[in-house]
Amino acid sequence: MKEFAFIESLKSLSPEGGLYGIGDDAVLTDGLLIAKDIVTEGVHFTEGAPLQNIIFRLFTANVSDIAAMGGRAEKALLGVALPELLDKGRLTEAVRYACSYYNIKLIGGDTTSSVSHFFASLTIIGSPSENVLVRSGAKEGDEVYLSRPVGGAAAMLARELAGERVYDHYLYKAETELGEYLGSFGVNSCIDISDGLGRDASHIAEASGVRIELDSRLIPEYGISDAVSSGEEFALLFTVPESRAKEMEELIHRDLKRPVYRIGKVTKGSGVFMDGENISEKGWEHL
Repeated sequence: MKEFAFIESLKSLSPEGGLYGIGDDAVLTDGLLIAKDIVTEGVHFTEGAPLQNIIFRLFTANVSDIAAMGGRAEKALLGVALPELLDKGRLTEAVRYACSYYNIKLIGGDTTSSVSHFFASLTIIGSPSENVLVRSGAKEGDEVYLSRPVGGAAAMLARELAGERVYDHYLYKAETELGEYLGSFGVNSCIDISDGLGRDASHIAEASGVRIELDSRLIPEYGISDAVSSGEEFALLFTVPESRAKEMEELIHRDLKRPVYRIGKVTKGSGVFMDGENISEKGWEHL
């Protein structure tokens, strides 16, 4: 069973009712946003990757999920499985740095030993904005936006896997300020790019019951094939009603002093297409 089919099978165990189920970037329960992510050696990072980079990536993935829901990350629970030779002092400093960067308080967790590989799991707790952003809100006629260029993570990962000491892709940052701003503005749908533009756009399309059409000429990228399939970019992909798109762009430029990029349109139908090609399944799947 593949990753997304497995996730779908777990939905029967989740309470019914809108935001309380499995399927969005984070869950909203009792007024809190909660997200969880796991990293394991040999799957998410190579043996030579610096601890600070690994831990920063773990925090970023979770903080990005809260941002994709329009919220603010605030507290964390950390679980680690530690090989005997792992430098625990460096690990502590890595956690301290990530917490400081994202202004997060570490409030608990668990530790255990590992006979070989390093493993870490992080749970982030955050507060929602005025509007909780979900994947299922895209409407026909919406404009599709991307927060920043994508594709660089895939290019650097390929170099690392080829044996180069290239680890900067672990340091991509979550769109915390923009995510919270979009939550206040109230865009129709949002997701972060963790599995690739094609795959993550398909999550919005499927959850919303729409088709997403992308224009390759509008996508800010490092190479169009990498842009479509590169995971762990942690950019935000979101849709906004056509009637509010210009207002949103102007407000973001005025208040955040940055651009966002219109890359396509939401239409009637299903799937994700770029220049007529179906890219719904292009991206990363873990199982």
